Amino acid sequence: MKLTKHFQQRWEERVGGAAPSAKEIEQMIEGSVWLQKGQEYFTARGWRRKVLALYWVPAQGVVLKIDKKEKRAITVITANITGGAG
Repeated sequence: MKLTKHFQQRWEERVGGAAPSAKEIEQMIEGSVWLQKGQEYFTARGWRRKVLALYWVPAQGVVLKIDKKEKRAITVITANITGGAG
C-alpha cells in the first residue's frame, strides 16, 4: 500500500498528526467496514472511469478512499470536513 501525498495532507488536516504508515493503513482496512467496492469500467464512449473503494474505520472515525488496483490510499474523510474544494 502506498500513501499519496494528498492522503497524507488530508490526514494531517482532517484527523490531526502525521499520517499512519502504509502497514497501519492496511491494518485499519482489515478491521474496517467495507462500504463500496472499487472498480474500473468504460463508458459507452470508451472512456475509462475508476470508482474508489470506501472503507469506514469506526475506531478512528474515518472513511478511507483506496485505489485497489494501484494499491494506493487516496484520501481520508472525516466529520471535520468544512466544505470547499479540498
